[in-house]
Amino acid sequence: MLKASFYFIALFCPTVFAKNNDKPLPKKYWDFMAGYEYKYPKCTVSWSERTASFLVDGEGCNKISSEMMKNDAIKSIDYVRKNSSFTNFLDYNAAIENIRNSYSQNDENIDAERIWERGCLDFKEGLNIGDFSKTYNPAESIKKYDWLKINAVINLYSDGWNYARLMKGIVDCSYYAALRAREYVSGIDIRN
Repeated sequence: MLKASFYFIALFCPTVFAKNNDKPLPKKYWDFMAGYEYKYPKCTVSWSERTASFLVDGEGCNKISSEMMKNDAIKSIDYVRKNSSFTNFLDYNAAIENIRNSYSQNDENIDAERIWERGCLDFKEGLNIGDFSKTYNPAESIKKYDWLKINAVINLYSDGWNYARLMKGIVDCSYYAALRAREYVSGIDIRN
C-alpha cells in the first residue's frame, strides 16, 4: 500500500528539483535572491535559500542550463537594483503585486481610452501630413503601457487607427475612444 502511495505521488504531483550548478551563483548575490522566481517556457526557476541553489519545476527545465539561470538571475538583480531601492526579490515582488492589485477596472478603462485615442489621432496626423508610415506607431503605446498585454494594446491602437480611416479622419477621437475602448475591455483583464 505504501509503495502504491509513493507511485501515485510521483506520477501525479509536480516535482521540484534542485539544479546543481556547474558554475554556481556567486555568494555576493545570495542575500538578494530571497523570493526569486523566473519563468521560462514550460519551466519555473526559483531560489532555495537553504541550499543556495536554483529550484526548477516544469517539463522544459532540462533545456535551460545552469549558466543561463545564473546569468538571468544576475541580470534580474541588476535591473531591480538599478530601478528601485529593494534589497531582495521578496520585497520587490510584493511591491509589484500591490501595484497590480491597486490598478482598478476604471484605471484599465482610462488607459484603454488613451491607447485607442492615440491610434485615432495618429491616423489623422498621417492624413494631414500625407504619410501614414511616419505616424502609425503602436510600438510607442506598447512601451508606454508595458503593464498591459501587448495584444490588447495593439488591438486598441489599431481599432482607433482603423476607425479613423473608415471615417476618413472626420471623427472626434476623444468621444469615440470612451465608447470603443470600454466595449473592448468590458469583461476581460488586459493587464499582464
